[in-house]
Amino acid sequence: MNFILGKLKVHELAKELGVPSKEVLEKAKELKIEVASHLSNLEEEQVSMIKKAYSNNAGANKTEKKANATSADKKVEKRQKRKMILRKTSK
Repeated sequence: MNFILGKLKVHELAKELGVPSKEVLEKAKELKIEVASHLSNLEEEQVSMIKKAYSNNAGANKTEKKANATSADKKVEKRQKRKMILRKTSK
């Protein structure tokens, strides 16, 4: 871990967990941890609380990601099926 004097920034924790920093900010607020932005410092205790919350919700997050991935795949397929209109420009 990149603890500097016992502190870790929110965006560093998010990178470590593999989630967006916005998500970590929301989780911290749910846990009643005061954070202002992705550059806010977190104490060791706060980091462990957030990691514990993510480890408890790991199974639920995986199913959500799978559902989101399948809907994203469908969107891509729809885009590929559209025909492209080519227009000639006059000189």
